[in-house]
Amino acid sequence: MHVSVTLGGIDDAGVWKDLSFHPSALRRRWMWNVRQYLLSQWEHTTVPPENAHLQSENDWRHLVLNAGGQHWHIHLSKKT
Repeated sequence: MHVSVTLGGIDDAGVWKDLSFHPSALRRRWMWNVRQYLLSQWEHTTVPPENAHLQSENDWRHLVLNAGGQHWHIHLSKKT
């Protein structure tokens, strides 16, 4: 999954305001939000045949919470 966002926005007066994020805090929050969303989708999920071992919500929870390990990356680029 790839997501791109701006590091700023326009305030009520129409003036651009810069924002900044601490990379490790942003990464933790991103991981938490994605996992929470995935966990909430179990009842709406159709499990494909290759994942037939996912028999219960508990199996789904284990997969979601352990998938990816440390392979969650964020990149904050400089303004262009």
